[in-house]
Amino acid sequence: MRATTVEGKNVSPSAAYSSRNDLTADDIVETAAPDIVPMKRGTAEVEAKPVQRFTREELESIADCEGIAGLRQIGNQIGVKAKGIVEMIEGILKAQGGE
Repeated sequence: MRATTVEGKNVSPSAAYSSRNDLTADDIVETAAPDIVPMKRGTAEVEAKPVQRFTREELESIADCEGIAGLRQIGNQIGVKAKGIVEMIEGILKAQGGE
């Protein structure tokens, strides 16, 4: 018995094996899709946010209310790390450019 499709193509495994000779590399290789949006090189300009400056009195007040955790929030924004309150205040003031 011979099975065929409506178009008349033989669907047996041996017919599929013999039809492999019809394939070419262009049929198999997928072509590159066109760019939808052209890519732009470089970096986007980011506006620098002004960093709030603190005085020694303000930092001491924050240390009294929130402790070293409050000072660490400020220090993290400007890259200052310290273990104690006094060192943290000194580091923040130094990072800001002095008192």
